[in-house]
Amino acid sequence: MGFILLSDQWIQFFKQIKWSVAAALILLHVSAVRGLCILVTDAKWQTVIACYLLSVLAGIGVLAGAHRYYSHRSFKANWKLRLILIVLQTLSGQKSAIDWTLDHQTHHKYEGTNADAVSLGRGFFFAHIGWVVMERHPDCEAKRKQINVDYLMNDPLVRLQHQYYLFLYLVINCFIPTLIPYILFGETLVNSFYTCFALRYAYTMQLALSGNSFAHMYGYREYDKSSTSTHNKPLNYLTLGGAYHNYHHAFPYDYSASEFGVKSFNIYSAFIEFFHRIGWAYDLKRAPQRMVDNRRNRTGGEVDTGAVFKRRPIVDWIIGWFISFNIVWTVIIYRLLTTLLF
Repeated sequence: MGFILLSDQWIQFFKQIKWSVAAALILLHVSAVRGLCILVTDAKWQTVIACYLLSVLAGIGVLAGAHRYYSHRSFKANWKLRLILIVLQTLSGQKSAIDWTLDHQTHHKYEGTNADAVSLGRGFFFAHIGWVVMERHPDCEAKRKQINVDYLMNDPLVRLQHQYYLFLYLVINCFIPTLIPYILFGETLVNSFYTCFALRYAYTMQLALSGNSFAHMYGYREYDKSSTSTHNKPLNYLTLGGAYHNYHHAFPYDYSASEFGVKSFNIYSAFIEFFHRIGWAYDLKRAPQRMVDNRRNRTGGEVDTGAVFKRRPIVDWIIGWFISFNIVWTVIIYRLLTTLLF
């Protein structure tokens, strides 16, 4: 009886898997491993730098675009900045801005429940990548339909992206990154495809997904100890400033998604503030310091007393840039070792 019950559970589990998506992700990550091998052994230095810069731009598309602008409306942008954001969000390859927003808003509104698209309550693997390859829970499907994204539909650039997403995904996320090293640096098409498309795509995807898993399991809960969201400093460096997650869940409308803004390593805050200075971004929303302090005192938990940036912001930025260069350092170290040893 127990065996039959277990078998039925597994059958139901396998029925929920979107096998075409799972196969595509497996193929992508296998290709990314090959891309990493090519990057460290054979790719031109210009291709290595292009791979890194495209990763940064895709990250901006997700965390400054899909996250802070489209999902939380933490600032406003003129049409020129909106065009940049929609292009970079498409470069990330992580669904259309509308679909990304719908998933993310269920996450904030129904955190940890079955209505949460990326619920940690269904396990670490589900929160990280299982939600991508499995059918949505009926509770999530129902709540998702209740979320109003008319404000996004009123943006013609967002409507255009959503309507022609597959075509734009192939052009902006796949073809253009592949052609950049090939046309500009004389790189082979094979090397360009595996490095600037497959490796870059899988790498930025894994970092973005970590915001639903690692950033909800490991770290400090300085502002809301009842939330699963945390401050995860190593992940914050890797994601270029996207893992002050406990603060973000306490104050989701804050454009900086951090109490410290650019006083800590936060590429996305710096990006938004740059365009604010030139007038392309405006009405930046910020949580007042008194409100932040009151929330910490009222509902906060552990405090990260060892934060370097609280003493020396420049040190935090140096550490952040150093760690974010991990792909480039991998190539440098490998090629130095092979040169010295062989």
